[in-house]
Amino acid sequence: MQKCLYFICPTDALESVINNSFNSENYYYTSLGNSINLNDRVIASLEDLIVDKRISEISIIIANDNRIIRDAVEDKSFSEINGLDGFYETIEIQRNFLNVFWQINKGKDTLLNNFIRNKIKEIQDVLNKLFLNPVKVSGKIYQKRESIFTDIKLDIPHDFFSLN
Repeated sequence: MQKCLYFICPTDALESVINNSFNSENYYYTSLGNSINLNDRVIASLEDLIVDKRISEISIIIANDNRIIRDAVEDKSFSEINGLDGFYETIEIQRNFLNVFWQINKGKDTLLNNFIRNKIKEIQDVLNKLFLNPVKVSGKIYQKRESIFTDIKLDIPHDFFSLN
């Protein structure tokens, strides 16, 4: 049986949905809004978990109505929670970046796609340094109304640049 590690936000309460949707042995790493900080301690834990449990796939999943992301974009009432300050700044930078390309309000899904794409790249870069054959990392957005998972779109810009 395939063994998967899911990065999720505890406010989304997706464990039972994932367990019912994917036929695999599932493990979870939770952080508010998937704000995971890949410091040395987290990387070591991640490496141990992948080896010990023989994890074959990692997926970052966030609900389209995630409370932490919504708060980061709107009223920032959770900004005093320890560890979310840099996360809120990241969300704001990405939102501003996307606004340059789409004078949006196309919305959260585009922001979520971009945010998760950056997390995928960050995690994949770490895994590439740790393993000769690194675990595949993917991402999904859970559409609560429809009760479906949509894969992260690959066709949107995701690297930050600066015009000086």
